[in-house]
Amino acid sequence: MGSAYTTIAADAIARLQMSMERRLLRLPLPVALVLVSIVMSLWKDLDIAYDKFIRTTDPKHEAIVKEFYSRVLANGDI
Repeated sequence: MGSAYTTIAADAIARLQMSMERRLLRLPLPVALVLVSIVMSLWKDLDIAYDKFIRTTDPKHEAIVKEFYSRVLANGDI
């Protein structure tokens, strides 16, 4: 939940850009990997602790999201 604010803000901007039919920039995986290492290094320098760093490209994360989406859909919530 710690990154919810920035993620929601980025999502809102992306939706606005899509509604204006602008192409969105998607980072190639090698670039994303570099950024992850930078963020983790920064957090270490700032003494930010976390239990687990989860990336959306992690197969375990993908499986959990798919299962959650299936449950929400089955419950009629979307």
